[in-house]
Amino acid sequence: MGQRVATPEIDDFVPLAGLPACDIGRAYTADGISAYVLLCPELYDRDGKPCSNESGRDWRDSDVRFGRFASAAAEIAAGLVDPGHNALFLTFH
Repeated sequence: MGQRVATPEIDDFVPLAGLPACDIGRAYTADGISAYVLLCPELYDRDGKPCSNESGRDWRDSDVRFGRFASAAAEIAAGLVDPGHNALFLTFH
């Protein structure tokens, strides 16, 4: 598994349309830019690469993984998470 970064949780996402609940954290780059981190170990804390397992095959639940990520991005973009902060990017952990 990749390097783990301590990320304070700032909000959470409830289960939605079959997507699991998860938390959202905010970290900062060296330049002070906000980066939101989707914290959902059951979907993202895995060996392999972001889109494939150790054998190079797609994850069987890639649709769920992308759906959770996309719904979190939409809520952040709509200002429903951490109002008043802007983020350059969203990543998962």
